[in-house]
Amino acid sequence: MTANDERPRIRVQVLLCDHAQVEAGKLFVLGAGISTVGSGAPTSIGVLVYVPWDLTNSEIPYRLQLETQDGQTELPLIDGQTVKVEVAGALTVGRPVGALEGAPIQVPIAFSFGPFQDLSAGRYVWRLSLSEETDEDWTAAFNLIR
Repeated sequence: MTANDERPRIRVQVLLCDHAQVEAGKLFVLGAGISTVGSGAPTSIGVLVYVPWDLTNSEIPYRLQLETQDGQTELPLIDGQTVKVEVAGALTVGRPVGALEGAPIQVPIAFSFGPFQDLSAGRYVWRLSLSEETDEDWTAAFNLIR
């Protein structure tokens, strides 16, 4: 962190997988790291967010958006129409009892999606943004095949 960059940095891991769920504060994933998806297959995104101590107890808005490989958010359907696919919300991270002061707090999140049967074949990218900021590492790209 430089003198000009005073804000603590949120770290994130994003995994495209067959299935993800959060249970008892843990992220459970099956089939993580997939890069090719059939149009009839459901998928999930597993996310681990490492929230700096200084950002706990405050609301952090998030958005998970599906884009084409060139960053377009209007996605092509096989009938010629377009669609946007996006999930938005907010998380508030508390400071658990016994947490060491200054240590980041890990937050697991899971998003599940049904099959993309109407989406045209091609290369797509899931992009996560937190507080309207994003990073190339906060993405998961895949090829959708028919």
